Amino acid sequence: MMESAYETKDTVGQLKTILVKDLGLNLRESDIPDDISLLEGGLALDSVVIAEFIGHMEDQFGFRFDDQNLRVDLFENLTTLAEFVGDKSRATRKTA
Repeated sequence: MMESAYETKDTVGQLKTILVKDLGLNLRESDIPDDISLLEGGLALDSVVIAEFIGHMEDQFGFRFDDQNLRVDLFENLTTLAEFVGDKSRATRKTA
């Protein structure tokens, strides 16, 4: 089940907060476009920062990434990642 546009926008905002406040990205949340790549050609986060980002997402949203979920396309942009995070966290809440 897909999130509503409002839920996705809220999740994108939470992801930006993690990037800026928890991971110390030297940007303001308002300066990060929703459709920017987290990888090359965008924010260019390296594997160490991506691993930290994943840990913060797992803690904040209450689910765990597993090997089959760790796909490069999820980090294509914040909107794509937010939709995935919303779906995973809702599924986790339903089974809890």
